[in-house]
Amino acid sequence: MKFSKFVCKCGCGRIAPPDIEQLIPELNQLQRILWGVYDLVRGSWEAYITSGYRCEKRNAIIGGAKFSPHIWGIAMDFALMNLSHREEVVEYLKSLGIVRVGHKKYEGIPNHIHIDLAHKIADALYEAKKIPVEVWRAYKEAKEW
Repeated sequence: MKFSKFVCKCGCGRIAPPDIEQLIPELNQLQRILWGVYDLVRGSWEAYITSGYRCEKRNAIIGGAKFSPHIWGIAMDFALMNLSHREEVVEYLKSLGIVRVGHKKYEGIPNHIHIDLAHKIADALYEAKKIPVEVWRAYKEAKEW
């Protein structure tokens, strides 16, 4: 696992927010699952990571959603080298049933696919008052967008 590709691009050197492991003790395991899903994809299709963890500063600079799963260290964006495989990859990811899949809102960047495990940490984040109920609901209910 090459977490160097998952490190925030702002230069902070982090792969998750400080002290998050106290709230989400299974964070490292979740990141390994995320990476494993990516490995499955790139084992069959050429892909490269465009974004992993984003600190809040980096997330704001690039215009990421305020409660993006990237800020918790449980999301990854990647790009496909061959756009003709996009639908096949999306269907494959959905069939796994492990990750949430973001692909519909990236029409301007058609080779871009987002995967995350926000649904796995939504309860802990909500109970710790880190996310509002609307975000909790979206994390739990949206499997694809």
